[in-house]
Order: sequence, then structure tokens, then C-alpha cells
Amino acid sequence: MRIIPFEKAESWGLIQWAQPLIGVLFDASSDIYEYITNQIMDNHVLRLQFKLDRQLTGKRLSDDIDDVSEENINNLIEAAEVYINQPQVQAALQEFLRISH
Repeated sequence: MRIIPFEKAESWGLIQWAQPLIGVLFDASSDIYEYITNQIMDNHVLRLQFKLDRQLTGKRLSDDIDDVSEENINNLIEAAEVYINQPQVQAALQEFLRISH
């Protein structure tokens, strides 16, 4: 979720509000797909997801679909590696694999 400062958004018209509203709709559909998947897979699903902020690596991570810059791709890969190697994520993976067998 992106925070939009009031100073930036106070003069927005319909066009400028469309993009964040579409983002909210996509987030909702993601939750719906997760629910459906859990129902079909009898809750044998492990969702791995982290926020695209600077918390994992201190580097900028862009979720703009058209940001295919080498810097962004490398930062995303590095953040994914840091995320997957966190002890709590590794524990969740091990538990998921144990239950799935």
C-alpha cells in the first residue's frame, strides 16, 4: 500500500484517483484468489509475500509494472533472497513441507 500525501492528492481529479483505486481493486482480487486457492487446496497453501519497501535491504523497491530498470530488478531479487532467508520464513517453509508430505 502506498501512502499518498494530502498535499499531493488535494488537487487530483478523476483521472489521478483512478490509478490508486485500481490498485485497491487488484489487492481485493488477490485476496479473493487466495481464498479460492485455499478452498481448492484444502488450506495446503503457503503464501510468501513481502512489502515492497526499504525494510528488507534499505534499497528502493518499485512495484511499478513498467519499472524494468536493472537497478530495480536487482533490488527486487536481493529483497526476495533476504526475505526467503529470514528465520520465520524458513520455519514456515519447513512446516509447510512437513505437513505437505
